[in-house]
Amino acid sequence: MGSQGIDYAVIYRSPDAPGRLIMPVPASSCIPSEHDSIDVTIGALLEVHTSVQDRTTRLLDLPAGRVVVPVQEKKTILRKEADNIDVPILHRQVAAWIPDPRGRSDAMVAVYSNNWRDREHVTV
Repeated sequence: MGSQGIDYAVIYRSPDAPGRLIMPVPASSCIPSEHDSIDVTIGALLEVHTSVQDRTTRLLDLPAGRVVVPVQEKKTILRKEADNIDVPILHRQVAAWIPDPRGRSDAMVAVYSNNWRDREHVTV
C-alpha cells in the first residue's frame, strides 16, 4: 500500500430492494509523518476535521489506539423526469485516522457510500 493508498469501488443491487443500487467505496492510505507525539497528531487531526462544514468529528479509543473519526453526510435528490420520481440519496463518508505510536506515519481507512440503508450488506 505505501503512501499511495488503495481505493476500490463496486456497484451492486440491494438484496432488500433489487431496484436500488449500492456503491460502496472503501479506501485506505498510510501517510508518512514526523509527529512528536500522538497527542500532537490527534490535536492537529481534530483541528483540521472539525473545521470542515457539515462534518462531525469524534475521538475514539479503539484497540489500535486513539483514533480521529470524521463523518460527513450530504443529502441530494435525483429526479427521474420521465416518471416524475424523486429519489433521495444520502452520501456518507466515515473515516478513521490512526496515528502511528512511533511517530512515523498516520493511517487512514474510510468507506464512502451512497446508500446507508444497506449498510449491513456493505460492511460484511
